[in-house]
Amino acid sequence: MQNNQEGKLRTIYLPKDFDVQVEQVRTRLKWSRSYLYKYALTRLLEQLSVLSEAAHNKEDPKNGS
Repeated sequence: MQNNQEGKLRTIYLPKDFDVQVEQVRTRLKWSRSYLYKYALTRLLEQLSVLSEAAHNKEDPKNGS
């Protein structure tokens, strides 16, 4: 399934046994590979408070900052 968002193609290395586990979970959930990695990375960034800090520090164009 394609979406209209622009993105960036990345290549990563995963150990074979880890990839097998990821594919089993992904298949069971009926998620695309892209969605699974986006979901997992989003949750990690949330746990590390990166996303909330980025949103908090984002400049607001309405107030000129």
